[in-house]
Amino acid sequence: MPFQAAANHDNTEGLTTVTPQPRCVGIQYAERRFSADNSAHDHGYARTDWLYDFMTPAQFDTQRSLLGLSDTTPSANATIQTIKNDHETFANYNVTALDPRPGEEYEFDGGKYINVVWRFVGLEALA
Repeated sequence: MPFQAAANHDNTEGLTTVTPQPRCVGIQYAERRFSADNSAHDHGYARTDWLYDFMTPAQFDTQRSLLGLSDTTPSANATIQTIKNDHETFANYNVTALDPRPGEEYEFDGGKYINVVWRFVGLEALA
């Protein structure tokens, strides 16, 4: 299954494969707590990052548009299909998509975007 995205929540019908496909470490949580028996438990809002070594301006703009982001809309409700922590299974989530910030989540160099991080926060699994 590929990584996919669509603007607005609950929009699994509108999911479109993103090009190029990102790298992704899986689902991360705001905090890890430990029980008395030292077992770990993840807590807080879930998030995931899609990572790209580089994107062309057309690819960057297409992904931005797909997620409902723009210069005047730095965050938007979206639906994504992303990889789970087993690195094999994909699932659909409602998320808040965040527009990458220049200098922090990408650099623009020689006509391309490099080291791009697309961040998705507040993941809510869809059935």
